[in-house]
Amino acid sequence: MEKKDKNFLKHKIGFCIRKIIEKNKALSKNENAANEDLIISLRKLAASSGIEYAIIQKIAVGKKNPAYTTLVAIADGFNLTLTEFFEFHDAISDSELENEIADRKKKKKKK
Repeated sequence: MEKKDKNFLKHKIGFCIRKIIEKNKALSKNENAANEDLIISLRKLAASSGIEYAIIQKIAVGKKNPAYTTLVAIADGFNLTLTEFFEFHDAISDSELENEIADRKKKKKKK
């Protein structure tokens, strides 16, 4: 696998984590949802997965390539199976991810 492909996959995992959190935030605003167990931040994901916040944060922005055991812990932290986690992952199109990466680069340049 080429270095570019690995970098793309790291970003896709991070984007997936952020999308699940966004989905959970939207669900938590619904008064009918049982939302006390929803993970709505990276800090809550760190606490529920047992993975250090700094590592979760690096994975979420595509700076760290997670190990398999870390992915399992993250999925478990979201109360998802690994299969369910990768269903979210696989639903992200390449163009959607490319747009996200481009947007993040623009924001970074503005700082």
